[in-house]
Amino acid sequence: MNSAHIFRYVNHVNVNFAVLDQHARSLRALVGNLASQNNTRFNKNFTSKITYADHLQPTLEVHYTDKHVLRLNTREMSSTQIMDEIWQHARKLKNEEDIRVFCE
Repeated sequence: MNSAHIFRYVNHVNVNFAVLDQHARSLRALVGNLASQNNTRFNKNFTSKITYADHLQPTLEVHYTDKHVLRLNTREMSSTQIMDEIWQHARKLKNEEDIRVFCE
């Protein structure tokens, strides 16, 4: 599953960070990824909210289609670690969907 396809299982993403914070590099990369992809192609309900401020902890909140919410303080995380965390639940949802389709 590539990074664009995970948004099939994600309804909403909240990103908060201070623009000049050196610890927010990974979130800036994620924001670039969100902006460069047409994520509604995979999920018409997908939305994102990005909050920039001078003094915000870099945080990420991901709302999945099954109502699960992942909240991360990304201050010490790399962009790979962030995507791995997002993918973990998305993979679970994909596997459940595959099993459901296979059993039909």
